[in-house]
Amino acid sequence: RLPYVDPAMFVPTLVDRRPCVLFTTTMHNIDKKGLPEFARAMCRIPSMRARCVVRQPERMPKLPDSIKRRMEMGSVEKGEMVSLYHRMWVNCRVSREESSPLSILESMVCELPQIVSTTVAAQIPIIEDGATGFVVDPDDNDRLVWALRTVLGDRRLRDRMGRECRRRARQLGLEHRIAEFERVKLVIEAFTRTR
Repeated sequence: RLPYVDPAMFVPTLVDRRPCVLFTTTMHNIDKKGLPEFARAMCRIPSMRARCVVRQPERMPKLPDSIKRRMEMGSVEKGEMVSLYHRMWVNCRVSREESSPLSILESMVCELPQIVSTTVAAQIPIIEDGATGFVVDPDDNDRLVWALRTVLGDRRLRDRMGRECRRRARQLGLEHRIAEFERVKLVIEAFTRTR
């Protein structure tokens, strides 16, 4: 079951979107977290800027200077992370292995479209290719580049996908989930009374 998200973390007055891609990762098994694929895509999109949130930036593998100049890197506190969700253009997570989708769900609540791997999309069934962003195979760098260019180049598409992300992620809010449990409880009680 997916974790709860807080829809109230999205504050429309804080929105200040810049054409910058958010990329988050933990440092364990970094080679499986999509950084090599993301770096290859950045090499092919020379104008693309990125904010890479990592807990241990000193453990990052060596990246070409052409990418490092366009990538702000480092860890952030929770409050700053929420601020990033309001400022970034799109969230990109093309992991081959994934265990923690909370930051994806939080960014969706904040109207951030997603470009994710098939592995991530399989864990978060509210993600839909073409509706909430794009789902790409990590081995298909051409499609990753296309997806990034498409979202970065079209504000109306970005905004539409962002609104759809929020709509779907709100279904995972605590109030909505409590209402689901209450409905299930009523069904069970009705069933047990008829037996």
